[in-house]
Amino acid sequence: MSGLLCLPMFYASTIHAQTSSITDTVHSIKEVTVLSNKKQDIKVTRLNVPLTYLPVSVSTVSNTVWDVRGITHIQDAIKFLPGAHMRTVYGAYQRLEVRGFDVTPIMIDGVKDERFVPPGNSAPFPDFASVESMELLKGPASVLHGQFAAGGILNVVRKAPSVENILNTRLTYGSYDNKQAMIDFGGSIYKSLRYRTVFNFSDNEGYRHTNDKRLSGYMALAYDIDSKQSLELRGGFNRDKYGTDVGLPPTMSNDIYNTDGNLYLSKGSSLAGLNRRARYNNESDLFINNGVNISARYTNQISQAFNINEYLTYTYDILDYFSTEPLSYLTSNNPIYNHYYNVSQADGSITKKYISLDTVQLTNPLKFAHKSYMINNHLEISGKLNLGSIKYEYLGGYAFVGYFRHSYKGYNKAPATDPLNSSGDVYGPGLYSKVSVYDPQSMGYMKTKFSKAYPSEMYLHGIYLQNIFELSKQLKLMLAGRYDYVDYKKTIKDDDVTDGKWKYDRTQPYVSTQNSAFTYRAGLVYLPIESLSVYGSFSNFFQPYRDFYSENTVYIDSDGNRYDPQNSKETFKPQRGYQGEIGARYSFKNIFYASASAYYIKRTNEKKNLTTITEEGEDKGKSVVGQVGTTTSKGFELEAGLKPVKNLSLAFGYTYTHAVVGDIKKTIYLDVENDKDVQLAYVPRNMFYTTGDYLFSSNLLKELQLNYTVSYTDKMYSNLTKDVTLASHVITDLGASYKLNNGVTISVNLNNVFDKEYATNTYGRQIIPSIGRNYMISLSYSLK
Repeated sequence: MSGLLCLPMFYASTIHAQTSSITDTVHSIKEVTVLSNKKQDIKVTRLNVPLTYLPVSVSTVSNTVWDVRGITHIQDAIKFLPGAHMRTVYGAYQRLEVRGFDVTPIMIDGVKDERFVPPGNSAPFPDFASVESMELLKGPASVLHGQFAAGGILNVVRKAPSVENILNTRLTYGSYDNKQAMIDFGGSIYKSLRYRTVFNFSDNEGYRHTNDKRLSGYMALAYDIDSKQSLELRGGFNRDKYGTDVGLPPTMSNDIYNTDGNLYLSKGSSLAGLNRRARYNNESDLFINNGVNISARYTNQISQAFNINEYLTYTYDILDYFSTEPLSYLTSNNPIYNHYYNVSQADGSITKKYISLDTVQLTNPLKFAHKSYMINNHLEISGKLNLGSIKYEYLGGYAFVGYFRHSYKGYNKAPATDPLNSSGDVYGPGLYSKVSVYDPQSMGYMKTKFSKAYPSEMYLHGIYLQNIFELSKQLKLMLAGRYDYVDYKKTIKDDDVTDGKWKYDRTQPYVSTQNSAFTYRAGLVYLPIESLSVYGSFSNFFQPYRDFYSENTVYIDSDGNRYDPQNSKETFKPQRGYQGEIGARYSFKNIFYASASAYYIKRTNEKKNLTTITEEGEDKGKSVVGQVGTTTSKGFELEAGLKPVKNLSLAFGYTYTHAVVGDIKKTIYLDVENDKDVQLAYVPRNMFYTTGDYLFSSNLLKELQLNYTVSYTDKMYSNLTKDVTLASHVITDLGASYKLNNGVTISVNLNNVFDKEYATNTYGRQIIPSIGRNYMISLSYSLK
């Protein structure tokens, strides 16, 4: 754990495990990271072979990278993983995109967090204090980890129990009253019993006045029963409170004119002079996330040919959300405001709609919550055999997931004519309040309660087998397959919440949708020399839908024909797709490494809302939904590292992603797809980063370390119409640290050095502004 406090320098190889782990692992010797000829343990692949034998693209980043840069948020660390992009929505929800696909699972210690896949799609991610590294497996991962893994999957690896006695503490203070305290300690208790414990607390007013508070704890125990058997227990909790963020007033949805007819603002423009720190949320907005997780792992290495691994986890999580969401300008058909925009009428005429640009109204706050319980179990067998001259390694297993979620809604607002009416789920003087665009102040509180609830359950059963054949010293073959059966059920109608909080009785029957799929991966790896590997692979994936039959819908299959799913086990077929990929990895001693990969992914069976039937007949008024859409993504990723001289380490990563709407099947309801070849929302076409560290070794400046990070994110669109653009930006961060002789390290980080203004996300047309130039000062102590 010296990376937290001693700030090791030559960390670049840990950023790029795809290349450095060809035959290597990373060790810290006198605060200088070096490579040795041992295999690094990449947990996301599950196979006990060097990554160089696998036809997959994997990148990792370790805590030595983000600690030295003062990074405490997952979104800021993701930039070191080429192919991935993350954004924060609604103040705390994390959405991860990999290779252009936005439903990317996140795992904790190899166990998928079901909150990040449908029906949830995203969730807050706890603080980084207990995290040791992150591993990104790029490309379809269904054959390894089941459903919802089209673009890739992220594995977050927490700190392991320590044999050596360690103690690390850190106090941090930064811009906008950002305060944090952390303690990390561990060691041996008795003989082969060892532990690791981490506690972290942060209190951050924040650039956007969100006043986030986070508290977490983590403990891991490991015990070697004998030379073959081991048992490990891990547990953690988090108690987090976030301020939601609705962003700035909307950009213009039309050209705006002065009353004299002169153009005032073009469509897509923002109001001039807005304070980027101004907060338009109501004082009652709040987002709470509390969770507990417990896991147990038993390993028995019976022989080289047969090993058993049993891994059981339990997770409990509460999300309680209430927030202002849309901000609406006041409008009128009468000329009572100083500006207007044109509205086209059905008869072809144009009328004026007058708009107030100095006031926004809080029209539709949203109240919901989820209580989730998850049981996840993996039983695996693995081993190595010799089949004549061929070395063979296998891993087979059975996976079970039980995910149970109770969802609560408080959607019924008090009427606009009586906002204090307590019979509504949301009421109070702040409801429907109007606030100044240039000086927003709360106009009163809002109170909330739940009135409706519904439960849902998901059961997954998976059987998988992975095989690695070492055909020769130069040639390796991977063949892997997995079969998954998924049963998702929920009540169609809501039940009444009896106490306004969490109490309800289920009276409605469950309805169920069931999907199954076989997924596979086949690939070859060729090593012409020990330091160079070239690979190619082909794999597929599946993403089931959570929809249920509706008599008000006309259903169209993937061939463009109408079908009736009323008596089927699945309303829609799962989304399916495939990837072809080629790549290479190269390393030269401890001086240079590089890796590159290129891919093509296609996803089919996508739902499209085709039309609403208006003609007379039995289908009049029904919506037409067809599984006729596709998405394609192609691109490449490059990683490289260089140590040109002693004590200097440089690293570079580049991502190119061309993810667009693909072909659509023609039907009688739709002949042309207007969105074809349109770039997907929130997917930057180009991204890159470069990092550098230098450790002074002269007597005068010895133990002084300097580092830099420069990252670039291309422009993004918030929707397929491209009417809201998030501009491209280059961000430069600088850092310095100095280690004293008594184990104390002082660190200073200056982020966004050039005070670049950009948008991190949008809500509709409401822009979420980035933090400006900011600093962080840390005082650390390490005893090891």
